[in-house]
Amino acid sequence: MIEKLQSFLKKKHKFDKKLDMYDILEILDMNFNAFRGAVKSEEIENVKKSLSNFLVGIIKYCNTRDINIQEVIKEDFNLE
Repeated sequence: MIEKLQSFLKKKHKFDKKLDMYDILEILDMNFNAFRGAVKSEEIENVKKSLSNFLVGIIKYCNTRDINIQEVIKEDFNLE
């Protein structure tokens, strides 16, 4: 699932301008803070939405650096 999502986002944002590290960190920080606030509020719909935004932000970052998330997870957990 992650591989398909990462591939889809990579194709969708292929021609987007490459963000610098400051912009990336700002976006990830904003998304994480929204997720943290949603978890504290225990509003499940807000948790789902903010988690989705945070994960998509991570995937977009990985795509800009050619990091294959699925491979990283497989290596980290010694899968296959």
